[in-house]
Amino acid sequence: MRQKSIIVIFFVCFLVLAGTAIAVPTIDGVISPGEWDAYLLGTSVTGWSGGMSVDVYGVVDGGYLYAAYEADTTQLGWPTTCALSIPPNFYYKTPQSAVDPAQGFTLFEMTYDAAGSTPDVNLDVQQTDGVGFAGIGTKAANGITRAWKQPDSGDATCPTGSLGQNIAEFKIPISLLTYGGDDNIIELSGQFWQFGFDDQAFYVTINPPVIVEPAKDSKVAKAQPTANFGTGRYMMVNDKQWGTDRSYLGFDLSSSGLSSVSNADLEIYVYQTGSQVVGSIIEAWYCFNLDFNELTINWNNQFAKWKTNGALLSGNCTLADGYTVLNRVNSGLPETKHTWDMTAEVNQALSSNKKFTVVLKHDTEDKSNNYRYVQYLTRDYSEASFRPHLVMS
Repeated sequence: MRQKSIIVIFFVCFLVLAGTAIAVPTIDGVISPGEWDAYLLGTSVTGWSGGMSVDVYGVVDGGYLYAAYEADTTQLGWPTTCALSIPPNFYYKTPQSAVDPAQGFTLFEMTYDAAGSTPDVNLDVQQTDGVGFAGIGTKAANGITRAWKQPDSGDATCPTGSLGQNIAEFKIPISLLTYGGDDNIIELSGQFWQFGFDDQAFYVTINPPVIVEPAKDSKVAKAQPTANFGTGRYMMVNDKQWGTDRSYLGFDLSSSGLSSVSNADLEIYVYQTGSQVVGSIIEAWYCFNLDFNELTINWNNQFAKWKTNGALLSGNCTLADGYTVLNRVNSGLPETKHTWDMTAEVNQALSSNKKFTVVLKHDTEDKSNNYRYVQYLTRDYSEASFRPHLVMS
């Protein structure tokens, strides 16, 4: 029966950034000097059978998880591992909201059938839903490269590990690990050649999301058509016909190091809202290759124009996404941020000059009052964590 062991959590973005390819290890059952050093996550230490110590390594690159485990053969527990021929079972899980052993992906070196009892060499890759285990075939059939040698009571070299009985290496397609969804985190645990377990945890961030703040932002106000608000801490959207407000954000991704993304979200924190804002739709318009001056933009000189019914009149802009407001906010409480999907738009910008403008506005701007306004924090806000930003991975 699989017992819980050390938990290693990976913060994973399933993207290889341009110019950041790593020197991936070779999966050959040998941990050469320096080969895995940069990817050491920590050491699992237990008191099982007098003591066990296992170094745990991991790195993500090119759509694969590379993992390695090396048991210290000088520990008192290792000869017992050899005497009992204990296999090194491994477990990988995402998303983290699942409760062990729920949604996840399991590799059993002692292979089992769906009931988790009878060995079956054809089902050594197992998935679990928290009730039973579903074998999905062999490692080779699932694109997994592995290298390790089973500890064997009849192998006189096992206690010294001279043939690599204390080493296991894997190259696992990330796509296999995310069948139940993912939260960009993979949890590694398992029985590392022992029947004991260790509750300590190791954490590593690998290719974290890239966060970019706008290079400029400002609101424009119909009621003050020549006023500029580029240095203010707040910007606004308001759908009152004669008091309309819109917000402009200019992004430059030239220094992001990205060539493409699989996900990009615009996140902006809310400071204040009107009393009837719930249910309002705030649109994010993507204006490709259009720029503005943060210190001079105003209602009269803004480059895009819309009808009060929301239709675009002029400007090289397309609707990227809309956000439906879920709650009111008063002086920043409850802490709330609005989010728009900008994935396609960011990829277009990355494939060209990497610069673009986002315009935030209500879907319509024809109301008789301002009960549905939203006041956002700008890039000039004093606390950096609350400034507008793109989150890209």
